[in-house]
Amino acid sequence: MEDKHILYVYLLSAFFAILGSSMTFGMLLKSYGGGYFLLIPIAIAGGGIPSFLLGLFVSDQLLNKINNMLQR
Repeated sequence: MEDKHILYVYLLSAFFAILGSSMTFGMLLKSYGGGYFLLIPIAIAGGGIPSFLLGLFVSDQLLNKINNMLQR
């Protein structure tokens, strides 16, 4: 069960990271009018990494709560 929990945490975190980087990327494109492909790695690093770390924490807490509810 513990292995599955860790896998779900990583999957959720990856989802948060993609969401965060695409949102950051969208904002960058809007503010620069597009056409700058150099911004893609910046957006991924800027939005993806913090979102991934936040996602790790949030999804871990979330899954623990769900687990506790299921075990009652």
